[in-house]
Amino acid sequence: MNRMLFGEIVGQRAIPRHYGDAELAQDVSYGHRSPWDSVAAKNEGQIELLKPELDALRTRARFFLSAPLIEKVLQIAGE
Repeated sequence: MNRMLFGEIVGQRAIPRHYGDAELAQDVSYGHRSPWDSVAAKNEGQIELLKPELDALRTRARFFLSAPLIEKVLQIAGE
């Protein structure tokens, strides 16, 4: 089973995902992207605000984002 299939199964079963700094780093390395791509997207005008994007991850995708992680990202983004 690969990560994508696992993620789909977890989502279908409505199992909350716990997502913190370690998981972010793992997903970033898996996706070969910078951990601050969302901040960069905001700075480049691709998205207006990060908070609604993070809220959508929590509510729609059912990710658990730690409060310190959210606070750190929003602070760096200037929100």
